[in-house]
Amino acid sequence: MTDLSSGGPLTGWTITTFTSPYPIGMNNSSGYGPTPYGSQFILLGIYSRSHNYIEQTISRLTAGTSYDVSFAIATEGYSNSYGLGNHSQLTASMSSGSATAAQTFSAPSSTANSWDTWSTDTYSFVANSSSATLRLAQADPILLGFDVGLDNVSIKAGTSSVPEPGNVALLLSSCLGGGLLLRRRSVRK
Repeated sequence: MTDLSSGGPLTGWTITTFTSPYPIGMNNSSGYGPTPYGSQFILLGIYSRSHNYIEQTISRLTAGTSYDVSFAIATEGYSNSYGLGNHSQLTASMSSGSATAAQTFSAPSSTANSWDTWSTDTYSFVANSSSATLRLAQADPILLGFDVGLDNVSIKAGTSSVPEPGNVALLLSSCLGGGLLLRRRSVRK
């Protein structure tokens, strides 16, 4: 286990913690997990009703374009001990660069060990500038203190976009004049 709250090796991410040691870096040899996406994952936790989070500013975005953030989550608690549905949640939101609303995702129940069952979820947002800040936060809904495991975060351009007003006329004339070739580009962090 690695205490990441003191600025550990979480390259490119800003850590916001209200109490040490969160977030915590875990590895597959810790006896918890394992993650199927490599050998390490992050725990975002709660202590004294304070939800810890990490953020990253994403650049080279196009205003009006939809982006998909994909990530894997797992829970510390499992349903046979605390009741069905009493497990970790993660809230994905944009703290700048997008007006897209936050969305909360529930981790699947673990089987016997903490963080042993992972699911992949996607949070979609529309950029309103060339950069935006993604926030991923622990969101234990009933404050049982379950830490959420986080791994395999990536971003790519989505399948839909909202054209800027100045580009609508150009888009229509291009479509009418013989079609428009769209090229999707992926942005990974």
